[in-house]
Amino acid sequence: MRGHFDVVIIGFGPTGATLANLLGLAGVSTLLMDREKQSCTLPRAVHFDGEVMRVFQTIGIAEQLVKRLRVNAGMRFVNKDTGMLLLDWPRPQEICEHAWYPSYRFHQPELEYELHENLNRFTSVEIRRGCEAQEILEHEESVEVLYEDLESREHYSVSGKFVVGCEGARSLIRKLICELPEDTIEDFGYNQPWLVVDVMLHEKKPELSDYTIQYCHPENPVTCARGPGLRRRWEFALTDNERHQPVNDALVWDRLRPWLNQEEAQLERYAVYEFHSTLALKWRKNRLFIAGDTAHQTPPFMGQGMCAGIRDVANLAWKLALSLTRNPDPQILDSYEQERIDHVRSYITTAINLGLLINSNSEQDLFEKLNSPDGKMKSIVPKLGKGLTVQENSQVGTICPQPTLTHVSDQPTLLDDHCGYAPVLLINSEWAEILSDEQSSALDKFQSAGMCVVCSDSEPQIADVLNQLQIGAALIRADRYILSTSTDTDEFDVLLEQIQLIKPSCALLPGAAYWL
Repeated sequence: MRGHFDVVIIGFGPTGATLANLLGLAGVSTLLMDREKQSCTLPRAVHFDGEVMRVFQTIGIAEQLVKRLRVNAGMRFVNKDTGMLLLDWPRPQEICEHAWYPSYRFHQPELEYELHENLNRFTSVEIRRGCEAQEILEHEESVEVLYEDLESREHYSVSGKFVVGCEGARSLIRKLICELPEDTIEDFGYNQPWLVVDVMLHEKKPELSDYTIQYCHPENPVTCARGPGLRRRWEFALTDNERHQPVNDALVWDRLRPWLNQEEAQLERYAVYEFHSTLALKWRKNRLFIAGDTAHQTPPFMGQGMCAGIRDVANLAWKLALSLTRNPDPQILDSYEQERIDHVRSYITTAINLGLLINSNSEQDLFEKLNSPDGKMKSIVPKLGKGLTVQENSQVGTICPQPTLTHVSDQPTLLDDHCGYAPVLLINSEWAEILSDEQSSALDKFQSAGMCVVCSDSEPQIADVLNQLQIGAALIRADRYILSTSTDTDEFDVLLEQIQLIKPSCALLPGAAYWL
């Protein structure tokens, strides 16, 4: 067994497994540790969005997942007593700007299976199960993880240049990062016990809606959600008295009685969960990082808990890989926390507002906060925090649409598949003609050094994207977010400098006119 790695990940859930896959794509020496011997076989998270599907596309599991998913119809909030519709959140039933549907329902064990199986592709990734991290020792050039093999009870140590905690709210890594009072956990105050019930129907039951229905009530709100195939989930808010009562099959079937009986379905799982709303105010300490539920917890009413964790590691993975290839600019790793905290805070606060509506049976003047003045909610699309950005405009910090390219191969190819897990520059060919000779020469050298550049003269869809964004060029990071844009030659100088920040083979390019 190897004793030293570039990155050690603690936690093998969807967040840790996605990070390991992304680092595997980058060829980073990675150890993934988890205390459990086997993958989770029970449903937990049930929703992810088109942006997350795009991450799974990058990893290489999207096509396998498609067969196991259900496109989500949306969510409706109704008064439990009267049946009156309070808020409608429809999800489009067509392919969106990410080249995928905007909302999917899934079964978490199936997702974890694909994530875990895909790791077999990468010789740079090692997995150790049944191992519990017990102590973390920080050194100047590395971090040492002391752990116990839970089967043999033997103790071992392993080291990494970086260690990432993805092991949940009781994280050992988080305790080290957030040990000072000013680095504590922000609690938004929405903490509520719910009984979560997952069933498998014996056959289709059309009277159950394809929509997720939120039955709003001050004391007894209920959520009903459709999953892929014959899977269904119910969630019941519990009062203070109910939370301490024992839960058994009879109680669960009594709760389910308004919708189905024991002859119509099989109970797959039920459990009482405490929904929390928390956010760590520090995500990095030297060589230690946290991501996913370790860094934040959000009420489930937007289905964004797991999504936020996947976004975390999509943001972090390429920055770790970049920092391992050359002397890191501190700004690269510092930007992880800077970009992610306010982004995930937007989802937490919106989920809390939805929870306040669910725990009521009236609008409560929440529609304006929920971006739904007409009673129809639209999905929020927050920008990243400032982080690496040096420009202030409406495009930088947003995720770039993904067009289909028609001339790069014999078959239509999605942009992300063409550029791979790497940055890409999109440029309008007509606009490029105004570049100075010096700028054109620098761009040619970057392209010769391996920078993926896609021009509108060869791919008309690129012109459509740039015209939509009202720019002439866009520098897209490996996580598909826009780092820099250009509408004139001065801005293009900035864009060329940003290339050197995020593309290792283009840094310190011999003879280049542009330097950091």
